[in-house]
Amino acid sequence: MKNSVVKIALIISASLGFISNNSYAQNAKFLEVIYKKEVSLKVDTAKNNPHQVNLSAFNTPLADAVKDIRYSLKISNNNSVFKVVESLDNDSKNNTLKKAAISIGGTNGGFYINKQDSITILNKTLLGANFRVLLKPKKWKIHNKSKYIGKYLCYKATTIDTVNNSKGIHKFRVNAWFTNQLPPYFGPAAYYGLPGLILEVENGKMRLTATKVSFVKPFKIKKNKSGKLITEDEDSLNQIEAEKNIKEHFNDVFR
Repeated sequence: MKNSVVKIALIISASLGFISNNSYAQNAKFLEVIYKKEVSLKVDTAKNNPHQVNLSAFNTPLADAVKDIRYSLKISNNNSVFKVVESLDNDSKNNTLKKAAISIGGTNGGFYINKQDSITILNKTLLGANFRVLLKPKKWKIHNKSKYIGKYLCYKATTIDTVNNSKGIHKFRVNAWFTNQLPPYFGPAAYYGLPGLILEVENGKMRLTATKVSFVKPFKIKKNKSGKLITEDEDSLNQIEAEKNIKEHFNDVFR
């Protein structure tokens, strides 16, 4: 009975919050959100792989490199673009580590969203070639849990990420926190489609958390048209081929 009352109260609160903040959100059509990143996935140090001992040396500097990485989500009316911004300390980090820190958790490349046409494209470079990956929307489940991120009241939602790589198909639980005090639908990287702006997301490999929300002057976002347009399935095949090439490279290096 108590849980039912709490759930009903939360739903009413969310509804009232949406109504009271709807006009506010409608006027806030141009903004930029800055996200920091934390890494929860470490390089495997299993002894049964000859070169893992060498790779494990990346763990500590990788964690340090992530601290300097920031991402920007810019929203303009029905469009948004999410991408990495320059490191806070460009001269102090190894370029290889910086690239690894940016990539972990599926946050590499530029993510373009057209809300009006329900189109999301990941612009990425793989093996020296440019691609535009057409992303599928997530299926979210909203929970009766809330917390504040900065001054914004956020609600919890979950979904499942499916990753197809050289080791097979893997599923990861994703936790997101969104606020209806800011324009709905948008979010960082490939995470979007909720009735509010996603201010935090965690996918088992990394966590992105909003640290700054700025309302800016009107601007336009141009769609990137360079690169071959492919599906997520085609992108998985490309990624598997790239992983094979990288693995062969490491085997040669540590042989």
